Amino acid sequence: SSDPLIVLDALMDDRFRDNPLVCGDPKIRLYAGFPLENSEALRMGTLCVIDRVPRQLNDKECGVMKALARQVVSFLELRKKSINLIESFCAHTENNRMISTCSYCRKAKDINGQWMHLDKYLSQRSNLNFTHGICDACIEQHFPEVLDAWQTEEGRR
Repeated sequence: SSDPLIVLDALMDDRFRDNPLVCGDPKIRLYAGFPLENSEALRMGTLCVIDRVPRQLNDKECGVMKALARQVVSFLELRKKSINLIESFCAHTENNRMISTCSYCRKAKDINGQWMHLDKYLSQRSNLNFTHGICDACIEQHFPEVLDAWQTEEGRR
């Protein structure tokens, strides 16, 4: 089930009363375990919260735990995608020994000799999506008037 397992008082629950963490220190009473399920509905683990006093979690606390569980799953899936990308990149560079990129426009040359934007090149070889922005150094170098206007505006606030 994808429902959380909530034990209000572990000392009164047959499944937990003989557990050393319930009988002895830290004397767990409340146990609430929220499943970590990936996008394929596979159980990856449980995000748990414990307390030393018996009590009920309110709707807000349950909502926060469910949101945290989703964040943990998102982080783990992102980490897996990052590892896969690195492995693909390493396999690619192992086979080709290098990726040809333009020093000026940052396009990459594919195995057919076609130039394409690095984002597109990497997107075709991974599950990554890209967002774009301008780093501070590039704003300063290429758009000093924007930086000046922004700093002037910030000074007025």
